[in-house]
Amino acid sequence: MRKIRSHFVWAILVASLGSGCATAGSGWQRTSEARTGRVYSRFDLGHEVPGLIFGDSTYAEVNSAWLPEWYELYRRRLFDMGIVRWSVNFDCNRFADLYVSMAQACNSVATFHAESKPSLANGTVWYRRDESGSLHAIVQAFTERGRIFVDPQTGEIVNLSSGEVRSIFLQTI
Repeated sequence: MRKIRSHFVWAILVASLGSGCATAGSGWQRTSEARTGRVYSRFDLGHEVPGLIFGDSTYAEVNSAWLPEWYELYRRRLFDMGIVRWSVNFDCNRFADLYVSMAQACNSVATFHAESKPSLANGTVWYRRDESGSLHAIVQAFTERGRIFVDPQTGEIVNLSSGEVRSIFLQTI
């Protein structure tokens, strides 16, 4: 039953993304501006960030100017699903995972007819916060400005301290 419910939730999510990504005027078509045109190989990113866990062989550089627009669209979709704030059942790692997954889904829709279809160069990062010592999950994006960290609950760029960067214990792309 749990597996059926999980597939049902994902089917609803994909249907809502598909209709939003492809519909003119919805704002999701801006996803084509998500990419700068530069493509990273797994080797490029692994050299820059040791310990990065990969899911693909190539990645499209994220346009940093797109990130605020993407956050607004992401928040609207969360609101449409009834997710309006942090809860025990939907905490930082869920926000980060959904942010990345929704961005990848819309990138897939936007590049459906393209010859080259690399995934967006973004993923989830887990680290330990300096001030509290608590664990936190955020998003990393590899952009023309370098590696940027975004808190998917606020849309704010996060400037990790050197200690927080060293505390990263899980990072995916």
